Amino acid sequence: MAIIGNVVKRSLAGAVLGLALASSGPTDALADDAHPFAQYVGFWQGSGRAESVRGEQQAMSCSATCEEAEGGKALSQSIQCSGARFRFQIENYIVDKGGEVVGNWREQTQQAIGSVTGHIQGTQFTGQISAPLFSASVWMKADARSQALRILPKGVDVAKVEIVMKRQ
Repeated sequence: MAIIGNVVKRSLAGAVLGLALASSGPTDALADDAHPFAQYVGFWQGSGRAESVRGEQQAMSCSATCEEAEGGKALSQSIQCSGARFRFQIENYIVDKGGEVVGNWREQTQQAIGSVTGHIQGTQFTGQISAPLFSASVWMKADARSQALRILPKGVDVAKVEIVMKRQ
C-alpha cells in the first residue's frame, strides 16, 4: 500500500501520537475542570484503520498507556499501533492551560518530533499536530470505558486515521 513511505510513515505516526487517546460516551459531565485528562488515564487496547487519499484502507491494532502529570493538568501518553505493513510508537506530553492545550510528541521509530496545540472541553480535545513536513487536524474523546481518536492529515498520502480503544 502506498501510504507507508517515509514521510507518510512519519506523518501517520506523528498524527496518531499527538493524540492517540480518546473516545465517545455520555460522560463529559464527569470531567473535572482541575483534572481535564482524568478520563484518559489508564491502559487501553483497541483497533483502528488508516485510509489513503486513494481510498485504500489498512487495519491496525493499538494500545496506549496514559498517565496524569502536574496535578492532573498534564497527560503523558505512550501509544503503539501496528498494521500489516507498518508500526509506530509515539510518546506524547500535553498540558491544559485553562482549556488551551499545548504539548509535544515524538515518534520513536522514525525519530519524528513536533508540537500539539488545541482546546479541551469536558473530555473532548480538538486540535492540530505540526511538524516540519506534516500537519493534521485531531479530535479525541474519552470516557470511563473507551477513547476514540480521529486524525485528518494534510499534504500526505494518508487521508484519515481512526482509532477506538477500550479500557483494560
